[in-house]
Amino acid sequence: MKRSLLLSVLIGLSMLITSGYAASPPTKLLSEVQTLADADADGVDDSQDLCPGTPTGTLVNAYGCPLSVATCDYSTPVVMLNSTTATTGATITTRYVLASNTGVILQVNSMPTFNGLSGTATYMALAITFEGSATNLTAGQPLSAVTASCLDWSTALVFRTCIAPPPLDSDQDGITDPDDLCPNTPAGVAVNAYGCPLSVATCDYSTSVVMLNSTTATTGATITTRYVLASNTGVILQVNSMPTFNGLSGTATYMALAITFEGSATNLTAGQPLSAVTASCLDWSTALVFRTCIAPPPLDSDQDGITDPDDLCPNTPAGVAVNAYGCPLSVATCDYSTSVVMLNSTTATTGATITTRYVLASNTGVILQVNSMPTFNGLSGTATYMALAITFEGSATNLTAGQPLNAVTASCLDWSTALVIKVCVPIGCDYQLGQVINLQATGGSSGTSVQTRYVLTNQAGMILLVSATPSFVTTNLISGNYNAYAVTYSDDNSIQKLVANNTNTIESVTANCLVVSSPLTLGICNCDPKCIPITIERVQR
Repeated sequence: MKRSLLLSVLIGLSMLITSGYAASPPTKLLSEVQTLADADADGVDDSQDLCPGTPTGTLVNAYGCPLSVATCDYSTPVVMLNSTTATTGATITTRYVLASNTGVILQVNSMPTFNGLSGTATYMALAITFEGSATNLTAGQPLSAVTASCLDWSTALVFRTCIAPPPLDSDQDGITDPDDLCPNTPAGVAVNAYGCPLSVATCDYSTSVVMLNSTTATTGATITTRYVLASNTGVILQVNSMPTFNGLSGTATYMALAITFEGSATNLTAGQPLSAVTASCLDWSTALVFRTCIAPPPLDSDQDGITDPDDLCPNTPAGVAVNAYGCPLSVATCDYSTSVVMLNSTTATTGATITTRYVLASNTGVILQVNSMPTFNGLSGTATYMALAITFEGSATNLTAGQPLNAVTASCLDWSTALVIKVCVPIGCDYQLGQVINLQATGGSSGTSVQTRYVLTNQAGMILLVSATPSFVTTNLISGNYNAYAVTYSDDNSIQKLVANNTNTIESVTANCLVVSSPLTLGICNCDPKCIPITIERVQR
């Protein structure tokens, strides 16, 4: 409308000028052309000026609006503006336009809200009303290209945005670099909220204790460093002062991190997500992601304290005291009353290099006999025993009397379950408790470089007494059968384990030029004269 009004004024001026020079051809002087009004003196006449109050000296675009403003008005990608009431009518349309600082249309919306802005830029925001439809009212068109019936532009609102660019996601895992605790995750790997893999393929540890190395952390009088173990989803599991984590089990993926902070930290406890931790000057290291593959602990089916793989008596009743092999230390019922015990055996593994042996052991698992058949001789007194079959390939080490069962080693070694038996064989009394055992020694080496000692053991070979003479005091013994030995060896301080200390056996004794006699079995009884029956005989007539 301004343009039409100015045009009619110019025409009128032209007519007046023409009528003054009717006698000769008109000569139009420069001073006779009337200039259009430009109130803010920005070089754009008021009829075209969408920013009519631009300060003097401001660089403007073709629409009289500043090409740039100094102050940042918005720092968000969404700008919401207010609008006064526009012209309305049945055929009147109002649209809100965002244009660049040069007047190129960027957005056309039905509300004065503009989205997706970024970076630092100067924009023009305008309202346009028109009747019917408008031509070129689309993104990419200059404002001056828009045409419509009864078209009217509002003055422009010029503003500047200063929007920080979005943080990078260098490994493109969906977690931006500032929040990514695993910044170099390979493409396609599923990650948690911290940018770390939810799972890794390789097992890094197979033990319940994981010890890690740590580079030097930030230090200071008020600076604290802690080492954190978190689940694969970032839930804190352990917080330690050293990079060592204990009690791990099963197959799982973990995150290990170091955290430094000043003063104290909030939520740095098990059960909290890593994102909940807050502190002054808080800094997380990158995360070390590792996988554990820890076999579950073996079962103890009968709950006797010995796990199933080591339990030679797998079904011991609850409450029964057991030895290191899971077998009862004692049973109540006497199974045998003879000195010879013959057992049955199911068929064992066989082969050209496979050997089967039958073992009788004490109730604590010390080997007493090793036989090729399941028959054991020379038993006496009342005692609990373990009987087992062993199969192995090649030869076996320590499969001898006096050795504990767990000292036996061999290729392809396999123990049967143990048969626990109690033998109650009446004792033959050679001596009574309290009496002194006096024996006679014959033969053997002698001389200044030779020593001889006399040893009394129980039937399991445990050394009970050591004497310089073949004589033993029975005061602290119990009823039962014992073995007596003569031991000769070089007097050069090479003798080892010839000591009665509840651990040494006669088989464990070592020395230079060691010679051990065959055992002499002795029965020691606790006889009470009142219990000896009286024998009555006829007097010979």
